[in-house]
Amino acid sequence: NLSDWIYCLTRTDPNAPKKQVGISVILADLSTPGITVRRIDLISGYSPFCETFFDNVRVPAANLVGKENEGWTIAKAILGHERSSIGRSIARQPGSAQREVVARARKHLGAGEGAIPDPLLRDEIATLGMLEEAFHLTLARIQQSAESGTPGPEGSITKIVGTELKQMRFELGMKVAGIQGLGWEGPGFDEDDLQYTRDWLRSRASTIEGGSSEIQKNIVSKRVLGLPEGKK
Repeated sequence: NLSDWIYCLTRTDPNAPKKQVGISVILADLSTPGITVRRIDLISGYSPFCETFFDNVRVPAANLVGKENEGWTIAKAILGHERSSIGRSIARQPGSAQREVVARARKHLGAGEGAIPDPLLRDEIATLGMLEEAFHLTLARIQQSAESGTPGPEGSITKIVGTELKQMRFELGMKVAGIQGLGWEGPGFDEDDLQYTRDWLRSRASTIEGGSSEIQKNIVSKRVLGLPEGKK
């Protein structure tokens, strides 16, 4: 609900031979009569999403982006950038997720500066750190191969791995907090723990937004691995 404009994928040729053909991208000013934007409140308490309604909306033909009926090519490029940016934004600095969980373990388990007493928990944290490092190396390779400017299907890999690593990080962070991870508001919880709980809830949407993990895996299997499509 902070944007002034919206781009729309519109069906401009209902008789096109393929469903991806006959789609055009057109821009619309959100102040145009007939457009209604309503905020969607999420379980985390945040509201970064909206639903938009169009009631007999008319916009100038000059707002067309690219060529008529060729909007799907533009849409794929937009989605590629979105998926890549989601994965990269989660990455942060190498080792940051592991350090974050270690700090929470020291805070809530009373480990101080010594070793975390639970060997199974140490193993989980070490696994997170190794996966995080491997992800950063993969990002570097993809970045080198994507210097043309348009993300390829590899962006789906960063989306899958990055969002699952994010969820793994928050799950571990909540695990070490114990009952202190159950706070929503009120006394008995500090601001860091309350914020972490909301961020953990928000992380559940990461594998859905920008195309769910199931969709990304289909893209990887078809366009990266060259596997045949399954029967529909």
